[in-house]
Amino acid sequence: MSTQDIPASVDPRLPPELERQIFETAALNRPICVPSLALVASRVREWIEPILYRTLVINTRPIPGFPVCSVADFRSIVNTRSSAFLRAAVKTVIAVRVLSADGKLMLRHFTGLETFYIISYDALWPDHNDEDTAFECPRLTRLYCDMTVLHRQAEDPPFAHPSLRGITHLEIFTHLFDTHEVHEWRALSALPCLTHLALNDDLTVELRAYILGGVCPALQVFLLLVEPEPYPTQFVKSLATDDVRFVVATVSGFREGLFGVCVDGRGLLGQGREVY
Repeated sequence: MSTQDIPASVDPRLPPELERQIFETAALNRPICVPSLALVASRVREWIEPILYRTLVINTRPIPGFPVCSVADFRSIVNTRSSAFLRAAVKTVIAVRVLSADGKLMLRHFTGLETFYIISYDALWPDHNDEDTAFECPRLTRLYCDMTVLHRQAEDPPFAHPSLRGITHLEIFTHLFDTHEVHEWRALSALPCLTHLALNDDLTVELRAYILGGVCPALQVFLLLVEPEPYPTQFVKSLATDDVRFVVATVSGFREGLFGVCVDGRGLLGQGREVY
């Protein structure tokens, strides 16, 4: 049948499943366009609105293609969206300089969260002394934080909470352990799935050997992040090893790629050595 044989009154239509795939692909590639795309039709809004919340970038610089929400926007989302919607929709959060109360709200309401990058300096995870331990924490796979958010007291085990057992990728901005007292780092053994670990600036030869020596049996990449040039060449040379799992990178270079990789759903620290 030629196009001349189609009645003029019949509107050309794509199969619904193909139409949905087109809009979802466009929304995933540029979530910032979701509000505009949602105006096309109510069915389109239903398909793509959750994608707007898949990656929340809170209180930090814009990431191309992604909307940035303020802390006030975040609180509004928590107050107006159902628990079921948030659990299914929110998978990645990048939050910078937020209060511990807001960090706790993220853990409480985003129970489907997989990747969590947070700059905050107070304990977020509940411990046995916490009055509010009833809520379910998300089962994270990727975590980027200061060690102080993990536990309230220095003597408490920082990685013991059940919600952390599935973590595969961990970056610690600053830590509470002594790099010369390597036995303190045995706490990492509480993370049986850990394959990628990053530390910032501070490392000794003894600690490098200890971490690579089996405390993290599944470890594939151990990344040390150092300040940009002038590169501390003597320091880096002193850490040299034949173990190909050990990688050194500048903080600026890593951060530049970190956010871009995070927001597209592939996660951080997870693309192999070529990322570094």
